[in-house]
Order: sequence, then C-alpha cells, then structure tokens
Amino acid sequence: MVGIIIISHGRFASGLLDAVSMITGEQKQIQAIAFNESQSPEDLKKNVEDSLSLIDMGEGVLIFTDLFGATPFNVAMRIYMESNRKIEVIAGVNLPIVLEAVLCREKEDLGSIYKYVLDVGVDSIKTIPKEIRKK
Repeated sequence: MVGIIIISHGRFASGLLDAVSMITGEQKQIQAIAFNESQSPEDLKKNVEDSLSLIDMGEGVLIFTDLFGATPFNVAMRIYMESNRKIEVIAGVNLPIVLEAVLCREKEDLGSIYKYVLDVGVDSIKTIPKEIRKK
C-alpha cells in the first residue's frame, strides 16, 4: 500500500487527515505533519524523514503539501531529490485529492495514483453553474 504524508503550515494537514478518517474510517500509513513558526526547515525535514521511515513499506509515498514554493513543499522536494525512496510530491493539497489517494492506494501503484489525483485536483474545483448564477 502506498503511504501518504500531508505537510502544511499549522494544523491544516491534521484537519484534512481528520476529515479523511471521518469519511473512510481510521487509516494506516498516513501522517499529517504541521510546520509551525517555532520550527526550522531542518526540523521539518527531520519530521518528514521520520514519518517516511514509519510509513514507507516499499510501495512508495505520496507527499502532499499546502503551497507550491513554500517551506513544506521545498522540504518535500529536497527529500525527493536526496532520497532513494519512491516518492511523489504534489502541492496544493485539498480534501478530494487526499480522499481519492486513500481510496485507491491499495490497488494502484504510486505513479498511477499520482497521475489520477492530479486530474481529481483540477476536476474538484467547482463554482455555481452559470445557469443558476445571479447576475
């Protein structure tokens, strides 16, 4: 099963994990990591590496981060570049993509999940249909 790590500023990641657990039940091989003001990027990197050691069972790990170019993403990319592990990194995490990753990670490989949730991310952003939008 593919592991999942969600990294965010503050408690956003744990909120997403809480929502996923509410919908799907308790999950294994998934962790939420908060990046707080008191932490350095090196502290965050160590936390992520520790989580990788706990949840990577050889099938790879999908790392979600909140913002492209921000510290959680930059740390995830450093780990991606330095590690020999199978890792994919996606910035701009939202509930639909984490939920879909959780639902298909036992049957699909890391590469397939990565491509699929990128499409889900784009398709999950919706607005009021123009037919009923107030002018």
